Amino acid sequence: MSRIEINHVTLFAFGALFYWVLVLLIEPNGPAFATLPDSTIHRTLLVMAGIYSAFLIGDSAGKLLRFKPRPAPKLAGFAVMLCICWITALTFIALKRHELFVPYGDNLARGTLTAITILFLIVALIRASSREEFKLKNIYFSSYFALAILLLMMGQRLYFVSSLLILACYRSCYFKRFKVQRLLIAAAAGIGMVLSIGVLRAGDTTLTLNSLAINLVSEPVYTSISLFDYLKYHHLPVFAFPWPLLFQFGNLVPSFLWPNKAAVLLNTDVYSPLGANNSFIGWMTNFGIVGSMLVALALGFWLRWLRSKNTCLSRVSYSMLCGGLAFNFFRNDFGISVVKDMVENSILLPAILFFVLLLVGSLPFRFRLSRGVRLYIRHPRASSSQAFNADTKIREVPATNTTEEASSARAAPIKP
Repeated sequence: MSRIEINHVTLFAFGALFYWVLVLLIEPNGPAFATLPDSTIHRTLLVMAGIYSAFLIGDSAGKLLRFKPRPAPKLAGFAVMLCICWITALTFIALKRHELFVPYGDNLARGTLTAITILFLIVALIRASSREEFKLKNIYFSSYFALAILLLMMGQRLYFVSSLLILACYRSCYFKRFKVQRLLIAAAAGIGMVLSIGVLRAGDTTLTLNSLAINLVSEPVYTSISLFDYLKYHHLPVFAFPWPLLFQFGNLVPSFLWPNKAAVLLNTDVYSPLGANNSFIGWMTNFGIVGSMLVALALGFWLRWLRSKNTCLSRVSYSMLCGGLAFNFFRNDFGISVVKDMVENSILLPAILFFVLLLVGSLPFRFRLSRGVRLYIRHPRASSSQAFNADTKIREVPATNTTEEASSARAAPIKP
C-alpha cells in the first residue's frame, strides 16, 4: 500500500487551495464582500499560481542538497523544564480562572495560555528528537495534550489542529510515512470533531452534514473578506519593500512590556470585520508580484534545506514551521503568521530551549540516584542487603551492549 509524507509541500499546497483558489472560484456574495470583475479574479489566480510554482521550484532545487547525519547531542534537564512549565501554567490558570471560558471575542487569556502550551510542545519535541524516537505515551506529550484540550474547549481549534499537523509532519518525515487509507480515515475523524466543536460554539445544538459543511466553508470564505476588499481598492505592485513586515517584528516584544502592541502593529486599511487577514495581502504589500515569487522560491528552498539537514534542532523547527503552513500562515497577518508563529515559536524558542538543555547536558556534575536506590524503587520488596548484593553484582558485570548496538535499537530516521 502506498504511503504519503506530510511535509511543507503538501501543507503549503493545501493552504493555497483552501484559502486562495477556493474562495476565488466560489466568489461569495453578500454585503461584506466586494464585487470583482472576472479580469481581476483571473489575474489574481495567475499571480497565485506563479507564487506556488516558484515555491515548488525552490523546493526542487533544495533536493540537490546532501547532508551527513549527525549524532544527537547530549541534552539534560527535561524534567526540570517540564516542572517550570507546569508551575507557570497552573499559576496563570489560577489567576485567570474566571476568564478562561468567557465568550471567544472577549477571551483575553487564551493568547498567553496558547504561548505556554506551545512551550510544552517544544519541550516534548526536543526530547523526542534528541532520543530519535516518536513516542507519545510519556508525561511530556501527555502534559501538552492536557493543556491543548483546554485550549480546544476555549475555542482555539486551529492551534490544536496545527499541533496535530506538527506531530504528523515529525513522524512521517523522520520515522514512518502514513498509509493513505489510514491517513484519510484519521483526517476525516479529526475534521469532523473540529467542525462539530465549531458548530456547537456557534450555538447550533443539532449536528448535520449541512451544518458541518457550512462551518467548513465559512473558514476560508470569512477570511476572504479582506482579500476581496484589497483586490477592489488596491493595485497589485510589481515590487515592494517589506517595510510593514519589518515594523511588525515589534510583535516579538512581550505583551506585558507593550500591552497595546496589537492595536499599533496590526492596524491595516483593509476591511476585515472578523479579524482574519488573507495572506495574499501580506505577500503583495510586502514583496509585490515579482518579489513574492522570489521570496516563495527562497522559502521552498530553505524549508527543503531544513528538512534535509535532519539534526535534533532542525527536526523540531521544521515540524513547527510546517504545522503552521496549512492554516495560520494563510489566514493571519504576517505580524502573527511570520513573526510570532514562524520566527518566535518555530525558530527562536526551540533554539533557546535547545541550547539551555545542551548547556545542562554539558555540565560536569549530575543529580542522579544511586544504583541501590534505583533498584529499591524497581523492586520495593527486596531487602536492603539484597539490593546491596544485586548492586554489587551489577557493578562487577561489564556492559555487553556497545554504543553501536544501543544506537541501532532506536528508530532509524527516514533519509531525505
